[in-house]
Amino acid sequence: MNKKTLLLAACILPLMTQAQRPQYDLPLRTLTIEEIFAGKYLDLYSSPPNPTEGRKPTVIQQRMIASANRKGSGSATPQLQDSTLYVYSGTRGASPVRATYNVQTVAEFDTAFIYIRSDNFATAYPRYGQHFNSNNGLVNSKLYTTTAQVQMEQGLDYYPANTIKTGRSLAGDINTPNWRYREVTLSETGKITRDSAAEMNTGSFSYATTVTQWGAGDRVETNNATTKDMSTGIRRETRTYFFYDNATATNAVNDSTTSLTISGSATSTTIVTGAYTYNTAGKIAEYATFNEPGHQPASKSSYTYNTSGQMISSLSQMYDQVSGAWKNASRVDYGYTQTANTYYLSSIWDEAANNWKEIARSIIVLNPNGLPDSMKNYYMGALNSLYTYAYDAHKNRTRYAEYLISTSGNIATADVYNYYYEDYEDGKTGISDLAKNNLDILVYPNPAGNTLHYRVQTGQPTNSLQCRIYDASGRLVQVAASSKKEDAIDVSRLHTGIYFLEIKDREQHLAHRQSFIKQ
Repeated sequence: MNKKTLLLAACILPLMTQAQRPQYDLPLRTLTIEEIFAGKYLDLYSSPPNPTEGRKPTVIQQRMIASANRKGSGSATPQLQDSTLYVYSGTRGASPVRATYNVQTVAEFDTAFIYIRSDNFATAYPRYGQHFNSNNGLVNSKLYTTTAQVQMEQGLDYYPANTIKTGRSLAGDINTPNWRYREVTLSETGKITRDSAAEMNTGSFSYATTVTQWGAGDRVETNNATTKDMSTGIRRETRTYFFYDNATATNAVNDSTTSLTISGSATSTTIVTGAYTYNTAGKIAEYATFNEPGHQPASKSSYTYNTSGQMISSLSQMYDQVSGAWKNASRVDYGYTQTANTYYLSSIWDEAANNWKEIARSIIVLNPNGLPDSMKNYYMGALNSLYTYAYDAHKNRTRYAEYLISTSGNIATADVYNYYYEDYEDGKTGISDLAKNNLDILVYPNPAGNTLHYRVQTGQPTNSLQCRIYDASGRLVQVAASSKKEDAIDVSRLHTGIYFLEIKDREQHLAHRQSFIKQ
């Protein structure tokens, strides 16, 4: 999820002919907001703050306010499947957490409303709901179906320092034969200490638990994993001990491991030991495993690096007990553009041909800002899929397109996602306060029934306030006036939908602006 004044970089897939080389993602025309929201014009009043309007100037950020998904098959133009509107509280917006390549992926919205094709985009169904603590830490998140059933729920608990203590997720309904549950516990330093998962699959119950014990210097001492299928009674437990060459060594430089595995009903036991070797830069050069007793070689993985310390290859080999020699199994090669990983090649060893056989390959092309422009994925030497990306000036992703390619080299299916952003004020003062009417106004409830309330939290209205309500088309539908610090607006005549409230003083200095849902 992402953000700025409504942008749409959309692509219509070109018609494919056998006479020309396949082309992908040609930007033939730009879709309009009317097309994305099925004839509904969405004006979110996203202009930057103007000190002369009576607003407190603050630091401007961007947050995602809408997204749309289009799907297509073959050469057909992708058709709009659904679009989503994101609603925020106050100055909440984009999370500071960013993913690979510094692309924004998390947004602190309160509710996401989805418009779906099957309903002719007529109804805004709640799709996501999120709640946050006073530190803007996510406490609960729910994913709903269009029938208001909870499809997935996630919850987080925090330590006093606002670091995550426990995370939980539940997919499905535990009162049905199919559901999945996971719970992770972390230390105050962010180390996972327990990871438990349970699943009910058509009535068969199984669970898995991993417990990690940390020693001095945040290094792993033991790692215990237990899995059990309650329907069959089969249980498997692996306990791995980590050994270090000195008391100050960290988890990254452990020297050896010992794993004890108990399978079935504890009738068979396997002991495997492992040993690490390091290069002069302190990076793992090799990890080898041995079967005990007897310390018989079993497998090893070797790693090579470039002069910048980036891994450029990993080689997996198995030990042949008959010939007494190491035999190649698989290999992965990596390539980089500066610090970004832009090349990946996975191969397996072909014993008959005595050479490496390519299985999968990915190539990422970066734009001048260092962000992914496209990614091509190959399987067994043939182009299998293509991803393309577009961004705005703030490095917010405005388009993501995924094309699956048929064996003939043409487009089989297409998924195109567009993202829209607005400017918002994050509450941090950016310049001196030049506002003529510095009011902090609370509007509630949201969604609203027949009455919408407002309350001036701080500041004092010097004259009457004018409340203007606009519908999703930008049309003014209601005007109300009051000089009270707290008042109510009768919205009973408004139809169900999304509206926008502006509160100004008599001199038309803007004091407050926000969207709300009329139920």
